[in-house]
Amino acid sequence: DPDDSAEIAIRAHDFETGETETYTFAELDDAANRVANYLVEHTERGDRVGAMLPTQLELYAVVFGTIKAGRIYMPLAPVFGPDALNYRLEDSDAAVLFAGSRGCDVVDGSLDTLERVVTMDDTVDDVGGDIAVDRYDAVRKHGTAFETVDTHPNDPYTLTYTSGTTGAPKGVPTPH
Repeated sequence: DPDDSAEIAIRAHDFETGETETYTFAELDDAANRVANYLVEHTERGDRVGAMLPTQLELYAVVFGTIKAGRIYMPLAPVFGPDALNYRLEDSDAAVLFAGSRGCDVVDGSLDTLERVVTMDDTVDDVGGDIAVDRYDAVRKHGTAFETVDTHPNDPYTLTYTSGTTGAPKGVPTPH
């Protein structure tokens, strides 16, 4: 409901600092639209977009922006080591990874399909290979107007991997 745009959508608490930040639905929508515009510029409909981010506004913006743009969101745990992360990126044919410094540190630069990493860390310039690196500021520069891409009920919007306790992790798509 547009009348609820000033209502709080996210309350993010940092347990290390004790600080809590709040974001309205309007702020979340603007952030998601910036991500969607960035993705439309750099990816194709149906591309997989991984996110290895802490729980903060940018994570939710990536989730909703990816779905709005008709791409497939892939959650990746910030605690994944190199093998777990790179397996999922390669197996899924991920085109983009949004990550903090930890994710950037463990990305295998020789992955064939990963075209770019969007980092929250201003000190990361390279992850190896031919993978482009953008800072999240490149996303923030995009506009906040975006018309959500039409999707079919059978189109996947997420790709979640199993834990792999009975073999290799498997990607499980979830349709709209």
